[in-house]
Amino acid sequence: MSENDIQVINQNRSFRGWNLGIVPPDKRRRTVFLPGKAKCAVCGRGITDRDWRLYQTCDFWKCRVQHRRQQRTFRTEIDEHERRQREEFERRVCLLRDKAAGLLGIDGPERFVPAVVPAFQRPITYLPQKRRFALGDHLKSLIAEAHEKRKVSPDDHPDNAAPTIAPDANSKPLPIVQEACTTCRGSCCISGGNRAYLTVEMILRYSNEHPEFEAHKVRAVFLSHVGERTIENSCIYHGKNGCGLPRDMRSTTCNEFECARLRRLLKKLSGPGPHLVFLVAAEKSRVVRYAFVHI
Repeated sequence: MSENDIQVINQNRSFRGWNLGIVPPDKRRRTVFLPGKAKCAVCGRGITDRDWRLYQTCDFWKCRVQHRRQQRTFRTEIDEHERRQREEFERRVCLLRDKAAGLLGIDGPERFVPAVVPAFQRPITYLPQKRRFALGDHLKSLIAEAHEKRKVSPDDHPDNAAPTIAPDANSKPLPIVQEACTTCRGSCCISGGNRAYLTVEMILRYSNEHPEFEAHKVRAVFLSHVGERTIENSCIYHGKNGCGLPRDMRSTTCNEFECARLRRLLKKLSGPGPHLVFLVAAEKSRVVRYAFVHI
């Protein structure tokens, strides 16, 4: 075999030969194109599966440089397209605000700041018993782990524990946050599943606040807040009227999480109030519901 030959050495069609990165593609020995074989995105010659996964090109430096330039150009075009789509959607939101204000008899609709939040819409279904059992098993595991952690450091006071913000039962989110989440209806609850974002730290916090409760009582209290009907494929506590757990029993994630759109809204309303907001819950570019809010 000559030094210019390229040989298939295994079923994955990886190649062995002299330094391909030095010789231009037109000077190389052509490889045989097989059905399903990956090809360089620039010169079209056969490449290994590994090169396709990492670079989408052959190992000739000019191909890789050109491909990176194409990717940057493509990314710029996508960003520009998304920017135009955002501007067009904002224009449609303003038109919807003006039209809705006219129908509702609201004067000066331009005073309402338009803000878009996610829109969650899934059907309500009866809770399968296996989901309740799964939550019970998860709580049992968390309570056992919390008990072990308390045995390891029995003298630790809750104030000396890891810093977790524990809202009291009477604490409430900012009015605009409450209105935005009500309009959204719980897009961030989807990943809750049968675990509901509950953690060992949350169980420890609740146990410290209720030292009269034994382990089985803590588990029973959390299970008692599970409704018979829940939002399909969402958090087990996610029902028609929102979260079934009281705020002091929710995890830190549930009490503090702010999605990107909510953060943008809070940044927009950072000045002194009162604020007039036109909240729009949208799925991609489709408006699902809206609300005029005066805070």
